[in-house]
Amino acid sequence: MFRTFYPKEYVDSTYVIDFDSLAKKGYKGVIFDVDNTLVPHGAPADERAIALFAHLKELGYSCMLLSNNKEPRVKMFNEEIGAFYIYDAHKPSRKNYQKAMELMGTDIHTTVFVGDQLFTDVWGAKRTGMRNILVKPIHPKEEIQIVFKRKLEKIVLYFYPKDNTPGCTRQACAFAAAYRAFEEKGVAVIGISKDSVNSHKNFASKYDLPFTLLADTSTEILQAFGAWGEKKMYGKTTMGTLRKTFIFDEEGILVKIIEKVDTKNHASQILD
Repeated sequence: MFRTFYPKEYVDSTYVIDFDSLAKKGYKGVIFDVDNTLVPHGAPADERAIALFAHLKELGYSCMLLSNNKEPRVKMFNEEIGAFYIYDAHKPSRKNYQKAMELMGTDIHTTVFVGDQLFTDVWGAKRTGMRNILVKPIHPKEEIQIVFKRKLEKIVLYFYPKDNTPGCTRQACAFAAAYRAFEEKGVAVIGISKDSVNSHKNFASKYDLPFTLLADTSTEILQAFGAWGEKKMYGKTTMGTLRKTFIFDEEGILVKIIEKVDTKNHASQILD
C-alpha cells in the first residue's frame, strides 16, 4: 500500500532535471511546487530559478506553480517568473492538477510534475496520472515533512485526531520518548492529522517531537487509509479522524494495522 506514494523518479534537485531531454520526448508543460522545490521556504525567486524558467520558455514549455500556500506568497515568487499559478491548491486533491493542465493546454501525457513532498505533491500527481519527479527539499529542516530515501525505511504511519489534545499529546510524547529505539530498528515515525502545517510546527516545538508530522487538511490521505469516518462523541455522530496506526516493512508492504490504540503506551504496542 505504501508503494502508492512512490515517485516515478527521485533526484537531488529541481536544477539537475534534464528538461531538454523531456522536451524531446514530447513533454510540453511543467507543474512546480514552490517552497523547498524551487527556493527555500518563503524566499523570492532567485537567479537560479529565474534562469530555469527562462530556459523552459525557450524550450517551448508552459509552466505552472501549484502551491498549497496563500496567494501573497505565490504571487511574490511569481513576480520575476511570469508563470501561470494556482494557490491554495489543496494538494493532493486532483482538481487543481487538472485545472493546471487545462490552463497550460497540456494533458497527462505531456505534463510533468516536480515537487519535494511525497504525500501531497507526488501522490496528487500520481493520482492524476501524470509523470512525477520528487526532489530533495532545499532545506528539509525548515518544514515538518517526510524526506523520501532511496532505500525505504520501515514506516510507522499513525493517524491521530488533533494536535495538543490530551490523548494525541500522550501518544506523540510516547513516540518521542521511544524515538531512539525506533531509530535503532531503522523505523521512521510519521504522524498525520487534519491540522495545518503551522499547528504541527507549534505542536512539535512545544513537546520537542523529533519525528515527521504531516498536514492533511483535505483529508485525502486520511480517506485513502480508512482513517476518516463517523465518530460518536457525547451522543452525537460526526465525521472525524479515526485513530489508527499502519506499519510497513522496508519494501513498503503493509504488515500490521493497529486500531485499538493505547495512546500512553502506543510506542510499546509497536516495539514489543
